[in-house]
Amino acid sequence: MITRIFIDNYRCFTNFEFEPKRLNFLMGANGSGKSSFFDLTEALARLVVRGADVSEVFPTSSLTRWDSRNTQRVELEADVQGNRYRYVLVVQHDREHERAVILSEEVTRAGKTLFAFDSGTVRLHNNSGTKGAEFHIRGDKSFIAQIEDRPVTKDLLVWRGFIEKIWTVRLNTRSMSGVSRDEEATLARSGSNFASWYRHLTQERADRLQSIWSALEVVVPGFRSLKLVSAGGKGRVRELVAKMTACNAEYDIDFDELSDGQRTLIVLYTLLEGVSPGEGALLLDEPEIHVGISEIQPWLVELDSRFESDGQLFLASQNPEVVDYMAASDPFLFERPDGGPARVRPAIFDHESGLSAASQLARGLADGR
Repeated sequence: MITRIFIDNYRCFTNFEFEPKRLNFLMGANGSGKSSFFDLTEALARLVVRGADVSEVFPTSSLTRWDSRNTQRVELEADVQGNRYRYVLVVQHDREHERAVILSEEVTRAGKTLFAFDSGTVRLHNNSGTKGAEFHIRGDKSFIAQIEDRPVTKDLLVWRGFIEKIWTVRLNTRSMSGVSRDEEATLARSGSNFASWYRHLTQERADRLQSIWSALEVVVPGFRSLKLVSAGGKGRVRELVAKMTACNAEYDIDFDELSDGQRTLIVLYTLLEGVSPGEGALLLDEPEIHVGISEIQPWLVELDSRFESDGQLFLASQNPEVVDYMAASDPFLFERPDGGPARVRPAIFDHESGLSAASQLARGLADGR
């Protein structure tokens, strides 16, 4: 579970510190920093798990506009399998050429160094913190993404595995494709690869498919099941198809032909079964887009129960109905006084006022100070 995040000189974050809980409902006006916070968590995963170029995930345009410094700093602390891990990243920018390199990077467990990079030199350590190999690299990518699975790197890979299971999701139905050319173990942030992720689930978690279909039968009228059918490529290409019923007749419809709301609900309910609450963290940015509150509330109830005692959830929304439902979970309020640096604080509602949480938020009465 993520226990602390520090962000400095990244978009609207300057000396920003956040100590999240297990269940984190994030509120705030447009531009208050919620989506930028989610962007930062996704950037870290792309850097240290997928091996993306640092200039790609931390472009020079991500520097805070009113800050003249050329370095960004991110610190992330987490409890993983009963151990306290700490990750520190410092990125150096060349504003003139719009390039970035990693200036330093470090992973520690219980105060013992597992990995260190500084000014072009990698220093590997074994599980006990004893220094091992040392060599030079360019610093345009994180070497953590290239660490091999060996007994002496077990603890470092536990941490990387945790970061790999931090999923950031903001669904965009227009980008979703019902065509899959291969299995993919992780759902893309927009949900664009849902067919390929669902294909992975059919192989790795087939026992959960019936639970997904049963839940969807209740919220999507006429829904019965999902299947992947051959679409060429010598059987490698598959197309996601929904089996539906209407007027006592069954019929198939391509996933791409379903409505925006139907596709969103299918992805949201599949997430409930496809993500293990005890692993990593799930960050959802305005999941209610394209669906009505009568449709999203049963899903919210199930989501809340799944993460009540295990795993970690970050949910951001401005929808009044969602705000009212989640207000009892001790939410956090993101704000930028006078348009300056983002800050986060507990939002405390007066439950005796007679006003809904959304009404209090709109009137500036959610006072955590």
